[in-house]
Amino acid sequence: MYITHAKALISKDTSNPRETYFYLDSAASNHICHTQDYFSSYWKLESPRRIKTTNRYSNAISIGDITVCTYLNGKSCTGIFKSVLHLPTAEQMLISIAQLSDSGIKLVHTSKYAIDLVNHHTKEMLTHAHQDQNLYQIQVEVTKPEKVLFTHHTCTSKAPLALWHCCLGHISKDTIQMMVKKGAVIGMEVEGEGSRSCSAC
Repeated sequence: MYITHAKALISKDTSNPRETYFYLDSAASNHICHTQDYFSSYWKLESPRRIKTTNRYSNAISIGDITVCTYLNGKSCTGIFKSVLHLPTAEQMLISIAQLSDSGIKLVHTSKYAIDLVNHHTKEMLTHAHQDQNLYQIQVEVTKPEKVLFTHHTCTSKAPLALWHCCLGHISKDTIQMMVKKGAVIGMEVEGEGSRSCSAC
């Protein structure tokens, strides 16, 4: 999925190490990226997703978004590839044509060697894909975020008050109960009141 955010004039630096290529793939059901450093948001999958690559199956371990700049006629278009699977063993980074279509991006063949990516609703041209052997590639500059948002599913841990007291450096039991009551700690649950005294204290 690709979402356009803004446009600006740029001077393209071909030596930029964050310039890379994504390849359009009609067989891919999801966008795929092998480099975790490219993600602007990132979270673990509840269970690995099995993906068929060129000659084997591999597990996608996480999913997230990648912010990129594409180029068209001396201008940049900043956008986001949404719901990109992180597949560390992937040989190439892939853009799912089906996922593009679902997000309102259509492909227009302008010649034997080029495809335009066009916003279906606004008719705005976003970028070109150029043929590279049997695939079409999109050149992008990955915008590395200052801080990556990592999210995950939180599990609740239950334990007696006396055990929390020991695990948290012997802070007072009143403080622990106040932390839980005010939601200062996510995923923490106290079982029972726990009146037993602590020998270490």
